Amino acid sequence: MRGGRKGLLALLLGALLMAVAACGGSDDDGKKGGDGKGDRPKTSRAVVTIAPKDGAKGVDTSGALKVTSAKGTLSSVKVKDAKGTAVEGKIAQGGKSWRPDAHLRSDTTYTVDAVAKDAQGLTATKHATFTTLRPKNTFLGVYTPEDGSTVGVGMPVSLHFTRGITHPADVEKG
Repeated sequence: MRGGRKGLLALLLGALLMAVAACGGSDDDGKKGGDGKGDRPKTSRAVVTIAPKDGAKGVDTSGALKVTSAKGTLSSVKVKDAKGTAVEGKIAQGGKSWRPDAHLRSDTTYTVDAVAKDAQGLTATKHATFTTLRPKNTFLGVYTPEDGSTVGVGMPVSLHFTRGITHPADVEKG
């Protein structure tokens, strides 16, 4: 039985050594795991907001596009149509907002790319795409005489439309 005790003792000792090795030190030079300092990249506190929301359709051509920044200042706003034509605009004093200088074109898809920086210089970006509305019941008006034409005394001035006008009084008001 003595051999059996030695075998059992050797087995227990082996299990104890394995348990101690599993709970032993680490190779991280004494650093605490999970302290959240070091490996995680820093993110900007700046928040960029684009109105209208990404994917919006039927967006108004005037007043609907606005880019803003909270907890930071806008450093770049680029707006382009599907052909790559840039939309001019200005970042407001203080860098908190951007608006286009003129109306957007109707039935056009635009992309917006904006960048803002927080107080630490870290950047936040935002991308959005939207499509402006397709107008219903549009028509053209042709004015004669044309600008720059030579005219004589008594020559009539006229405005012709490409379709019938349902409310002529509204057109006559100007």
